[in-house]
Amino acid sequence: MEDTPAEYHAVRDSRMKLQCERARPLHLDAGVPFGPCGLPQSELFQKLLAKRGIQLLAFNANAKRAPMNDSPHFPKLAAILYEAGHFDAVTKPHRIVGKDARCGGT
Repeated sequence: MEDTPAEYHAVRDSRMKLQCERARPLHLDAGVPFGPCGLPQSELFQKLLAKRGIQLLAFNANAKRAPMNDSPHFPKLAAILYEAGHFDAVTKPHRIVGKDARCGGT
């Protein structure tokens, strides 16, 4: 499913219901119970998203935002930040690691 810019921004805004509505089927498809997620769950999401052509970058807030995973590279990107025992979505990954969040600068 391709999002329009308006849909994309609605999903990014955690105050909107659309983020939760999109998260529930993603959890179901990945075989992850709905709720806060740790590292084991992120690996399940990474496998699912790779099948959909999306790179999942996971960063550790407690380790100077160091990368936590080795995700296959895809043109589409999703990023998450691990802190206080769970992951949160990252809406601007370039702010975590610089201008280009992906290794190799592509």
